[in-house]
Amino acid sequence: MTQFDFARKEPYPIDEFLDLLRKEALHDNARLEHPYVQLLADGKLSIDQLRDYAKQDYQLKKCPSWWVAGRILNSPTIEDQKLIAKTFIEEMGGVDPRFTGHQAMYLAFGRALGLSEEDLEQAKLFTLNDSNGGHAYAHQQASQCGGSPGIG
Repeated sequence: MTQFDFARKEPYPIDEFLDLLRKEALHDNARLEHPYVQLLADGKLSIDQLRDYAKQDYQLKKCPSWWVAGRILNSPTIEDQKLIAKTFIEEMGGVDPRFTGHQAMYLAFGRALGLSEEDLEQAKLFTLNDSNGGHAYAHQQASQCGGSPGIG
């Protein structure tokens, strides 16, 4: 349930808006319970931790295009393929050259942190028991990207 009053005529004061936005983002969002995300939200994540987070998150975020492509390949009808293809096109950045896909955005984020594309692509994934407190879910999800699209 949203915290915002969409019938409201006047804009929220900035502090109230940001407070509502934070509450909305944090409400029932299991991903935000991850230790890295909590440190980031609290402004306590070191630059090295943020770089590690970026590497792990890149490994996770590059996967949706594979998953969507696999869904297209495994769709039973042309109509289903067309519907799913719209998502794939959005994931890849659309047809307008002004926009980039999610993978390109994460590459830009990594570059802003001083990481190269190779750093992101070759990042060793943390495991569930890693003492670094890494993205366990990135390891789980990215391991599904390695094979053929739609399998895993």
